[in-house]
Amino acid sequence: MAIGNLKPGHRKYQVLRYAILSRFIVWCISTIAILIIPCYDTSSTISVIPTTTSGVTKSTTNKSTLDAVAWSVFGQYSRWDAAYFLRISQVGYEYEKNHAFQPFLPILINVFRYCSGLSYFSSSDNSSNIMSIETSYLIAGVFVANVSFILAAIALYDLSIIVLKNERLAYISSLLFCFNPASIFMSAIYTGSLYACLSFYGMLYFERTSLNDYNSSSIKISTIQYIVQSIFAMIMFACACATRSNGLLLAMYPVYFVFKDIIWPLVLVHILKIRFDNNDDNHGNTLKVYKSVYLLKNILTSICAVSPYFIVQHYGYKLYCVNNENNEPKWCKNSNVYKHVQERYWGSGVIFGYWTVNQIPNFLLAFPVLFLSYSSFYLYLRDTRHQSKYSIGSIPVIRNEHDISNSSSSSSSSSTSSSSMLDQITSSLGLNHVVNIGRNLDLPFVGYLSHRVAPYVWHLFGLTSLIVVMAHVQISTRLLFASCPSIYWFLACNLIKKKGRDGFLGNRLFVDYYLNYSWLYFTLGCVLFSTFYPWT
Repeated sequence: MAIGNLKPGHRKYQVLRYAILSRFIVWCISTIAILIIPCYDTSSTISVIPTTTSGVTKSTTNKSTLDAVAWSVFGQYSRWDAAYFLRISQVGYEYEKNHAFQPFLPILINVFRYCSGLSYFSSSDNSSNIMSIETSYLIAGVFVANVSFILAAIALYDLSIIVLKNERLAYISSLLFCFNPASIFMSAIYTGSLYACLSFYGMLYFERTSLNDYNSSSIKISTIQYIVQSIFAMIMFACACATRSNGLLLAMYPVYFVFKDIIWPLVLVHILKIRFDNNDDNHGNTLKVYKSVYLLKNILTSICAVSPYFIVQHYGYKLYCVNNENNEPKWCKNSNVYKHVQERYWGSGVIFGYWTVNQIPNFLLAFPVLFLSYSSFYLYLRDTRHQSKYSIGSIPVIRNEHDISNSSSSSSSSSTSSSSMLDQITSSLGLNHVVNIGRNLDLPFVGYLSHRVAPYVWHLFGLTSLIVVMAHVQISTRLLFASCPSIYWFLACNLIKKKGRDGFLGNRLFVDYYLNYSWLYFTLGCVLFSTFYPWT
C-alpha cells in the first residue's frame, strides 16, 4: 500500500503492524542463524545460575521440556550484555563491574515476572514447577524488550506529528525506526527498546505541555490534563535515566524550553528592543501565572531526569564505602562507582582514551551512523534560516505587527555582520525573532527544518560527540538509534525528497546509501549477535 494512499487515522495502526512484523523478522533471521552457524563463544550457551536464599549457587540440572523450548526459541536474545541484565535481575549487584548497568530494566523484568505469574511456575531446582527460574527471567526479559519496542514506535509516531506537523513524515519516521540498523539490540534483553520507549514518551508528554506553539490560546488546556501529562513526562524521564546513564541529557530539554519560551522573549523585548503588539496584555496576569507554573514544572522535570543517576551512585557508595574502612575502594574518595567501573572494566570514560590504532576497525564500523548524525546536524544549521524581513539587523523596533512590511533596514557593515551571526545562532537554536502571535513565526513551522526540531538536533549532536570522545565508538549505532528521534526525521525528510534535487547530497545518492547500510546492519546484526560474534 502506497504511503500517500493511507488515511491519517490508519497510519498509527500501520506503525503498530510494522513494529510487530519487524520483531518477527528479527526473530526469524536470528533463529535461522543459530541453526546453521555455530556460536563463536561457547559461553553463549550458559544460562543464568540461580542463587538460593542461603547464598549458595546451585546449577540447574533438571531441565524441563519448556526450558529447552524457551532457550531454543529466545536464547539468542541473551547474548553479550544481556547476560548481565539477567544476572542483575536475579541476584542484584553482586559484583562491582555490574554497576556499569542501570537498574530499571532488571526491576521491570522482575515486576513482569511476578505480575505475569512466571515466578509461580518456576523454581530453582525445577522439581515441582514447569520451568526453571532462569527460563522465567529469559521470557520476562524478552517480553519487556519487545513490547517496549512496539510502544516506542507508537510514541515516536505521536511525537513526530507534534514536532513535525506532518503525518506523512511522522509515518515514515516510525517505519524507519521499526527497521533501524540496531534492530537486534531492540529485541534482545538490552536497554535500547526500553530507553527509546521511556524517552520518546517523556518527550511526547513534555511537548504536549510546552509553550512551543507560541500561541497564547494554549493556556486553555485542561488543568487536569496539564498536571497529568506533566507528571507523566517527569516519570518517563526519570525512568529513562534509571535505564541508561545517557538519560542525564534529557534534563536539557526542560532547560532549553525555559530559555526559549520565557527568557528569550524577554531578551527580544528588553535587550534587542524588538516588540510586537500581539494582544498579550489581554491575558495579563493569567499568562504570568501560567508561565510561573510552567517554569516550576520544567525545573521539577529536570530534577526528575537526573535524580535516578545520583540515587544509583549513592547506593553504590553505601554498598562499597560505608562501614568498610579496611577494604574501602580508592574511588570512594574522589569518584563514583559508575565512573570507576567504566574506566577500570570497560575502558571508557577517559577523553580520547579510545582513540588508538587498534580501534580503527571499530571507528569504521561506527562511521555510517556518525556520518548520518553529523550530516543531519549540518543540514539543519545550513538550511534553517529566519525570514529575511525578520533578521535582527533589519528590525530595530516594530510596534505593530502590520508595520513589518513598512520597516526599513539601516545598519553599518559591522552591525550587519554581527546581526548575521546572531541570526545564524538563533536560527540553529530554534529561537524565533517573532513570538506570541499565533503561528506567524519567522522560522519554519513544518518538517525537519522546523524550529521545534532544534533541541532534538542538538541532543543528537551532543550525544554523538560524547560517544566519539569518551565511549566505545562502536556502540554509537545502537545508542543513537534508540535515543534520538531527529535522526529518523532527517532520514524521512530525505526519503520524501528522493525524486527531487534538493535532498542532502543530491537526489537518490543519500537515500540509497542509507537503505543499503540499514539492511546490511539489520541483517548482519541479527546473524552475528545471535551467534556470539562481535558486533556493535
